Amino acid sequence: MIRILIFILCVLYSIFPAYFEGAQATVADSGAQAAVEAEASPAATETPAPTPTPVSGPTATPWMNEEDTAALNQKIQDFLNKEGDYTAEKISAKMFDLSGLLDKSKVQLGLVDATHIEGYFFDYIEKDGSLLLLVGFDGNDGGRFVVPIQIPLYFIEADLTSHFCFLQYHADKGYTEKKADVTELDVDALHQQLYGLIGKCIAFSPARIPFSASSTGYSGRAKTYFLEHNDKVNRAEQLMLAVCTNEENIAVKMTFSQFYDVLNSIDESALEGVTIPHIMELSDVASFDLSSVPMIDPAIIYCK
Repeated sequence: MIRILIFILCVLYSIFPAYFEGAQATVADSGAQAAVEAEASPAATETPAPTPTPVSGPTATPWMNEEDTAALNQKIQDFLNKEGDYTAEKISAKMFDLSGLLDKSKVQLGLVDATHIEGYFFDYIEKDGSLLLLVGFDGNDGGRFVVPIQIPLYFIEADLTSHFCFLQYHADKGYTEKKADVTELDVDALHQQLYGLIGKCIAFSPARIPFSASSTGYSGRAKTYFLEHNDKVNRAEQLMLAVCTNEENIAVKMTFSQFYDVLNSIDESALEGVTIPHIMELSDVASFDLSSVPMIDPAIIYCK
């Protein structure tokens, strides 16, 4: 019986060799390590990041229909002009204070603790295998701006090591609770969570801390993510410097120098010439390359 099974496998291999070899490559690729700072064995091969496949339920689309696009563009303009639902008072009322140090009546969209920035989440779209969050901030110059923030969907949906967390902040108790942990096994949950946060304020850390391990230890999508993450550290730092620091809005009578340690650690001279695309209307998304878009660390904080 065993000899018969071996004979059948040999015949199948001779007819469909690509299937057997492809299966082996998939297994090897899915075990690639990324988003961790540990040594890994050198990879033999690398594959390009694939185009994401459609998912069911709420999804990001390359472009919205004409009516939705017009509505989004109007919201962005109202936000930039601080009009309608986006006056300073109304935005402040939508925000939450992660640090517990800010004057809630004056807090602006920007730095809210030592590592997180908080912005107004308009919507999100898909571009070149990634999700782009359209997020608005108060600038350190007194104006406002809307920028795209990248979530590397190509890595999340295709690598077993990937995680993206959603944390709910309980303002009355001053702590965060993990509500969702998105992995390759449930990418639909990423869209479900993002869809539920449209029109709210969200807090996150721009991906400004480079991975210290060598990229030679990774392959495929993991290596693509590793390299892209590290290449964009300067974009994340530029965003940190551009948003409102809320320094004048600290209400607690105490010294909290750590609040600004992240800004003091940034070498501004190294960022000369580094820019981040600004969004005035949805069509602007087509005018820039993903290489100029800051990436998010894999977690979003929100308040119910």
